[in-house]
Amino acid sequence: MSRVNEVTMPQLGETVAEGTVTRWLKQVGEAVAEGEALLEISTDKVDTEIPAPAAGTVLEILVEEDATVPVGSLLARIGQVAAPVAVPAMQPASVPSAPTAPRAAAAAAAAAAVTAVTAAPVAAAAPPPGQQRRHTFSPRMRRLAESTGVDLSSVKGSGPGGRLVDADVLGAATPVVAEPVVTTAVAPIPVVSGAVTVLLEIDVTHLRSVPDPDTALLAAVAAKAIPALRHSGAVSTAAGPDLEVNGQVIPRGGDLTVRALRQRIAQPAGSSAGSSAAAQSVQGARVTVHGTPTPAASVQIPALAPDCVCAVGVGGVRQGPVVIADGVHGPVLAVGALATIAVSYDPAALPPATATTYISTLSQRLADRALARELSD
Repeated sequence: MSRVNEVTMPQLGETVAEGTVTRWLKQVGEAVAEGEALLEISTDKVDTEIPAPAAGTVLEILVEEDATVPVGSLLARIGQVAAPVAVPAMQPASVPSAPTAPRAAAAAAAAAAVTAVTAAPVAAAAPPPGQQRRHTFSPRMRRLAESTGVDLSSVKGSGPGGRLVDADVLGAATPVVAEPVVTTAVAPIPVVSGAVTVLLEIDVTHLRSVPDPDTALLAAVAAKAIPALRHSGAVSTAAGPDLEVNGQVIPRGGDLTVRALRQRIAQPAGSSAGSSAAAQSVQGARVTVHGTPTPAASVQIPALAPDCVCAVGVGGVRQGPVVIADGVHGPVLAVGALATIAVSYDPAALPPATATTYISTLSQRLADRALARELSD
């Protein structure tokens, strides 16, 4: 007996559960070589050809075109057609001549029956004259139809045998007319083109015990910015600049304590009484302080507006190597908390020597160990 090879629906992906037979490339009774394309299938992931697992003749096709079946379903059988068995010729003398005609008629009828059985799968695969085949659409086409809102039954296929392809479904989709987008022009904020920015890395290990050290550092910088500016002689003690923290104008912010400034920073912008009016009444010089909105960045370089004496950018608190003074063994390298501060100023308005004194004073006041007690009091 010849060996029969079965062709099953393959699994072409971990999430693929079914496939659609889109076209048979070989029919019953046709010879096929091993590895030769036997049929085409379609899944929601890919459309591909399935090769014959072995050489032979297509004995049986079990799944018609456009039918969707689960993975592992039997699709066809391939094998070798048995050769006809030679029958010895009968002696004419021993067989009566009269029954010859009935026996020949019976043999012809049997041969016709075998021919009809063999041709039956091929005839079943073709639709009756004048009747259109009922398509079972592939998972890929069904998904595409759901996303585009297309009725597949009303789409004419341009693929082999009238099969639907992506272009047919996309062409039947109703184009979406985009609504006009109304944009509002925003005037650019003027900045000083010749500004100088200095980066400082400050040891703030003493702030690790304070709740929310990032916000605490922002408040500390805001509280020390104007006093350090006055100490450096950049502005007079009587006429101090306005303080702006993260876009919120705080009148006489340089006269507030660190704890009071922290409470003001925690309030939503514009919630405090007179903050919006103060923002509109800023006419003279001011100092701006802002945090870094992106956690991945060490610090954001602040832009210096024409009416700013200086702009200070405050980075987040992070771990890093610091030097601890040990009275017994000398300086010791340890893991502490570091923060990056960026100070931008205009050399034309703030002389470099004065700016250097201001930056040094601000750095010393932020590194002061008493700063943690000011935040906690």
